[in-house]
Order: sequence, then structure tokens, then C-alpha cells
Amino acid sequence: MEDKARWQDGVNLIFGAWLFASPIALSFTQVHVAALSAYLAGACVVALSILSLKKPQMWQQWCYVAAAGWLLLAPFVLDFTDNATATANYVLMGMFLGMDALWVMTQGSQQQSIT
Repeated sequence: MEDKARWQDGVNLIFGAWLFASPIALSFTQVHVAALSAYLAGACVVALSILSLKKPQMWQQWCYVAAAGWLLLAPFVLDFTDNATATANYVLMGMFLGMDALWVMTQGSQQQSIT
């Protein structure tokens, strides 16, 4: 993987910041388990994004994929599917984060195969 930052890492930073702010912005702080999970996932994605912006590595993309998987499963595992706002936020952010990471991973393999 190349040693320069990718614009997708900046997008992931925005995704992480949104995840962290979303319980307040979307008013689901009363769903404590959903809010806590969003705060933790958001903080992890922000930290990983900062690290990715400084020194991109392939393992970071796998961490994004794992975080995306958690976001997609969390409403069902933590049982807050009755809150449509929180559930939709988690599912959409999981899809966006996962697609972004997979995009970077496919771009990296194309670049490596060319050189």
C-alpha cells in the first residue's frame, strides 16, 4: 500500500465524527446502548482515520470493514431496532464505511498489479 494519504481517509474521518455526534444530532440519546455504541464506534473510526491519514496501511482498511460490520449488526445484536432513526443511521453508516474501505482495498490491489 502506498505511503500517502487518500481522500477516502478524510471521508472516513467525517463518518467517524458523524457517528460520534449522531446520538445528539438525531435525538437518540435516550436509547443508551445505541448512543454508547455510536460514541465508541465514532471515536474508534476517528482515531483510525487520523492514523490512516498519517501512515496508510492495508490493515486499517480491514479495521474499517470490521467497524462497518459492527454498525450493520449492532441494531440487531443490541436490540434497538424499534428506534428507526438509530437503526437507519447505523445501517447507512455501516454501508458507507464498508463501501469506502472496500473501494480503497480494490484501488490498492489495482495499483499494485500495475507496478
